Amino acid sequence: MIQKILQKYKAQRDYYYPNIENPYKIDELKNASGEKENKLREKWAKHIPPGWYGFSFGRPTPDCWFDIIDEFLDYLLTIDPALEIHQIKMKFGSCLMYLHYNIPNEELREFVELQIEKLEWTLFDKKLIY
Repeated sequence: MIQKILQKYKAQRDYYYPNIENPYKIDELKNASGEKENKLREKWAKHIPPGWYGFSFGRPTPDCWFDIIDEFLDYLLTIDPALEIHQIKMKFGSCLMYLHYNIPNEELREFVELQIEKLEWTLFDKKLIY
């Protein structure tokens, strides 16, 4: 499933800022994506339990990451309507997801866990490590 989403956005590991040496030094990137993150937070607010961060991205974050995460969460919601988002953040140049889901089918749960690992591995750019 995640492969289709990643292909749709042409997502590749280490390819989000190919022509920029240091994204942190580009003013327009430092202020980008705030609106996309806010929309994501608003859409998924009812799935963020009290006491959890939900979404916690720094700047710059590639715009496509928000779209990819949104579509992936939509997919997870079809599997577990009680999906909880504890935290989804960027750390060490990578997207990390801390989710709680109740999938009794072991095979499907393992499939979802592999999809999350693939997503986290792909949403990475070494230029985002500061």
